Amino acid sequence: MKINRTLSHPLLHAMAGLGVWAVAFVVLYGGLSIACRTPLVSYALGPFNAVSLVLIALWLAHVALLSLMVVRAWRSRHHVDPRESAFMPRLTLFLHGTSLIALVALGLPVLFLAPCV
Repeated sequence: MKINRTLSHPLLHAMAGLGVWAVAFVVLYGGLSIACRTPLVSYALGPFNAVSLVLIALWLAHVALLSLMVVRAWRSRHHVDPRESAFMPRLTLFLHGTSLIALVALGLPVLFLAPCV
């Protein structure tokens, strides 16, 4: 039986961090637009309303996933076959790290700004 190894291609691993960032971008801003039309806006829990809490939870879930990906890329950079180049593991670590920084910057307004104003 032949196994399809397309999903384990190093370039897909390198681009996965940017994919997580893109999904988080769409989920946060799309979710904000949709949630502002729902009754969740009227429920307040302390200084946050329900929309803020849901957006913060979604943002933290994406941050946790991308942080795990950065840690895995960091650990795997030393496990390179000597016959192969170390470029792809370094590229993966760089792209995942950059995506994590961009994701943190993307979600900071959720903590400080009121949604649906």
